[in-house]
Amino acid sequence: MQCFEASSLLLSLAWSAAMLTLVVKLDRANGFDSGLKDLFSTPILSSLVITCIYVYITYEAPPAPTNETLGSLLQRISNFIETSACAFVSILNNWGLLLLIISIYKLAKRYFPQQINSIKEKLKSMFGG
Repeated sequence: MQCFEASSLLLSLAWSAAMLTLVVKLDRANGFDSGLKDLFSTPILSSLVITCIYVYITYEAPPAPTNETLGSLLQRISNFIETSACAFVSILNNWGLLLLIISIYKLAKRYFPQQINSIKEKLKSMFGG
């Protein structure tokens, strides 16, 4: 996972917020009161948990210099925070994309049920179902 500059990180967070806002609007159009409006919603909390696990497993601190100074300690802390933020935004973007696809599917199924069912039947027949 590549980490970004601070400005890219802010744009990625804005993109995540935009995707989740669109999911909330699509859920409202589907007649469903989305829980994504809450700061402690399932995608956000699960993204935090997955981020903690991912960073715990994969994080490698940069090599410590021979003379430990306050500046090098702050740089190592900054590196850890940047890596954690990058992982969180990447995971949240993946959640947002998945939820957006599901919301679009639900909306299409509500307004075009025959077409969706025919597409499902075609896919089942293609894969031997």
